[in-house]
Amino acid sequence: ALCAIGLLTKSRDIYSLTPTADKFLVKNKETYIGSFSSAIPLAHWEAFGRMAEAVKSGKPIVDFISCESKEWEEVALSLIPLALPVADALCDIIGIGRGDKTGLKILDVACGSGIYGYTLLKHDPKSSVTGIDRQNVLRVAENVAQKMGVADRVVHRPGDILAMTYGHNEFDIAIVSHILQGFGPEKGRRILEKVYKALISGGMVVINDFVADEERSIAKYPLLFACYMLIVTEDGDTYTFSEFKSWLDEVGFIDVTKHDISGESTLITAIKG
Repeated sequence: ALCAIGLLTKSRDIYSLTPTADKFLVKNKETYIGSFSSAIPLAHWEAFGRMAEAVKSGKPIVDFISCESKEWEEVALSLIPLALPVADALCDIIGIGRGDKTGLKILDVACGSGIYGYTLLKHDPKSSVTGIDRQNVLRVAENVAQKMGVADRVVHRPGDILAMTYGHNEFDIAIVSHILQGFGPEKGRRILEKVYKALISGGMVVINDFVADEERSIAKYPLLFACYMLIVTEDGDTYTFSEFKSWLDEVGFIDVTKHDISGESTLITAIKG
């Protein structure tokens, strides 16, 4: 069966890995993504079988966003391999480490493993990151910062991103990666308002998310992920670029730009006016 789906080859009685399997499914390789299965906890896989119940009731089967569980730690770690190419694309878009793009103060909202902000730090030894997330997830982020050699330029602030303040006119860049999908429009705008206040004039927010097509009928992965949000969040969803832009416009951001990158994620940048 593994031969049939292209993960193994067979020559007589000898089975060998295909180049794809060798690159992505061998543990201890930097490109290993086998742990990605942990990004969706077992209870959530089982909840997919009750999707009809979620559709009828309008309520989640599993409340994942509001809880503070060890599962979040596993999710943070398992997403690192898939986040790395997006983090590199983010560096190119921001232009960090080139010209005057040095010594930036970076805010990472719901930072998870911290991989996006830490990758920026690897490109510029003068920049620093403030990461906010749940206390247990920040323990994962601290370990990742140590391994990447950037811990001396990182500050972690535990808290509820909906309740806490992020700062006032102090950050050059704010990263909001794969978190707005967990909330409805009202809460999403509230998060962006906090980001706006935390940025300096001319500061940039970078949203990394699964962006649905405008008709919500073509973008396969974002629309399937919307089904996942249906069963694990109270009001989460995936949103179109127009929806993201309307929130950013309402908050006061300008120059809202969509950046299509490889993979399923999309980066959206905007500037504090």
